[in-house]
Amino acid sequence: MAAEKLTKGRLAQILFMMTILISAFTWRSLTHSNNDVLCHLEQDCTVKIEAMEITLYWQEEAKAFRITMMPNEDELTLELLNSDAKLYANEGDWLFRIESLPARIKLSKSDQNQKIVGYINFR
Repeated sequence: MAAEKLTKGRLAQILFMMTILISAFTWRSLTHSNNDVLCHLEQDCTVKIEAMEITLYWQEEAKAFRITMMPNEDELTLELLNSDAKLYANEGDWLFRIESLPARIKLSKSDQNQKIVGYINFR
């Protein structure tokens, strides 16, 4: 490839593209929200998604977490992203039994056609 002289137009084009890229990376870094929460076995854990608070209570006798939420939302969806875990529905709450680690739950809530998602990771 032959070396070309750097013209003012080419320099302006390079600077313009660098400005766009730096602006995009800065914007993404400032607006990024991390909805991942790390919970440990045999410890209670609380997750907040907007105005909703989800609490995971460790139940020693069941060797599982009891999942409750305030306020009680019917639109909440829990999806297991780990096949070695089991989720059981109880009256008003869920029971989450982890067979092996790591485990991950995806929380979704439909709110006026907007999906708010959070993740709970277990280690």
